[in-house]
Amino acid sequence: MKKLKSIILLAVIGFLAGCSKEYVEPNTFSSVAWYTSIFRQPTYAVGLNKFISFADLSQMALSHKWIISEGNYFLSSNASTKDTILDPFILTNAGLESEDKTVHVYFKKSGMQTVRLIDTFRDSVAYVGLDTVYAVREGDHWLMDHTFMVDVYDTLVPQIRILHAGIEIPLAEDTIYVSSGDSLQFVDMTTVGRPDSRSWSVAGMTSVDSVATFTFNTPGTFTASFISSRTNPLIPAGQKSLKVPNPIKVMAPASPVRLPLQKESSGTLGVMTTRPAESKK
Repeated sequence: MKKLKSIILLAVIGFLAGCSKEYVEPNTFSSVAWYTSIFRQPTYAVGLNKFISFADLSQMALSHKWIISEGNYFLSSNASTKDTILDPFILTNAGLESEDKTVHVYFKKSGMQTVRLIDTFRDSVAYVGLDTVYAVREGDHWLMDHTFMVDVYDTLVPQIRILHAGIEIPLAEDTIYVSSGDSLQFVDMTTVGRPDSRSWSVAGMTSVDSVATFTFNTPGTFTASFISSRTNPLIPAGQKSLKVPNPIKVMAPASPVRLPLQKESSGTLGVMTTRPAESKK
């Protein structure tokens, strides 16, 4: 029995010794990869005061850093897409560079912005995606320097013109007087925020034309409003409304009245005239 136990013990020791000889060296293969929180595209599109997350998934990098363009900020990892106010999450001492593997870039400046990733490797690497990006040899290492282009869309600022018989009417609280049957022309002049669609609502009438003409046939006092928007699914959605401050008063057409009768030698003559239009105040 003792001899059997000794044989089993030697067998176990031999097995463990054999396992220790099968040590696998850690993977030292260099590779480059990254991730972004929005759909990958040649130029990213985002609304002003929004953020995008960028993660460097590269393996065996010798060095690594992110660089963002002036006017934008890094956010702490506590920021969420559910947050409507992001300023409290700004990393005030981070500046424009970070060595974190994952960064959250807060875009506070409109127009074309950049997020730059710089990694160095011992071996040659390449990123295969929409375009293949190759590392460049610099001395005894390989440099991967890639810039993400981000088109930041400004907040929409509606701007319109109102014309009556070719004459522009200033936007103010002054009443616009028109006679029944007259028309007003509304012109979309919005450029800030790069809208791609619009809608008008004037005295119950609607239009989506950039230059819309409305004819008024019913007397009364009416209002007008305008909505500028971005609806293309490839760009950030946006919408901004404008209430026209001017009331629109439509006056009834002039109606005929009978002046007092004048007696003539040949009989009686009734003289017809028209009631003067209501004066503008």
